[in-house]
Amino acid sequence: MTQTANQSELKSFRYERPAVLTEPKTHLFLVRTRLLGFNVQVIRDGGETNLHAHPGQDAVWYVLGGRAKFYDTQEHVFCDIGVNEAVAIPHAAPYWFESSSDEPLEIIRASAKDPTANDERMNFSAYATRQVGVQKESELLDLSAHEADPMQVLRYDSPEFDEGPKKVTNVWSSPLLKFHFQKIRDGGETNLHAHTNIDSAWFVVSGRARFYDKGENVFELGKHEGVSIPKAVPYWFESASDEPLDIMHVTAGDPRIKAERVNYDNLKTWQEDISLGGRDATAAER
Repeated sequence: MTQTANQSELKSFRYERPAVLTEPKTHLFLVRTRLLGFNVQVIRDGGETNLHAHPGQDAVWYVLGGRAKFYDTQEHVFCDIGVNEAVAIPHAAPYWFESSSDEPLEIIRASAKDPTANDERMNFSAYATRQVGVQKESELLDLSAHEADPMQVLRYDSPEFDEGPKKVTNVWSSPLLKFHFQKIRDGGETNLHAHTNIDSAWFVVSGRARFYDKGENVFELGKHEGVSIPKAVPYWFESASDEPLDIMHVTAGDPRIKAERVNYDNLKTWQEDISLGGRDATAAER
């Protein structure tokens, strides 16, 4: 991962599995904003949690390595997922999970928080031993009286190209969270633009990417490296190698702000071909 030295609102990050796992679960917090969370949990020997829910967050859990078993009650297995598979957990949906193979589980948690909602953790069963003294104690709730949208099992398979420089795969979306992938070849550069109401994280699955901000900063990223971009901050990017770029894109939207794409440069030809749209940046925004 390389970048220029000047100050930038874009922030780069890298995931690298710890060489030694001394605890059942290791949290690596890569991006944390008021809206967006993007972290990796590395889990060995079960690492199970209690049955709980987050009433103010939508989340997607995506497996990088190993396997994960998710439950929607204390006993019922909802899914057992492996590499390139995921589970979407809408706000308030109860769940718990554990590693389900001998190999350590490496799993991304991408989450979007509703800034207008209460997000106090809801517990439906007692904490696992390792959670006692770490998580805040609270009254156990009655699962039978609880309602929420169900979880969904997801999968991402890298698409083949037929035409065009870019393919977008929308894996899951909600009013708060969008979780998708872009596959880009031969540059596939975008125009300088910003999104008024979303914080985002880009994470390279394969290939290389080069991100640019409004100034002179350049971020070149390889596998398992990424960049976070706050709402209303201009950027553009392109593939940076002969190998097609496969890149995860996660966004968290603020429902209090009008959603707009703001263009600081003209759209590229391929963007016009798909009627990408947006509005021109104002003099004040420039």
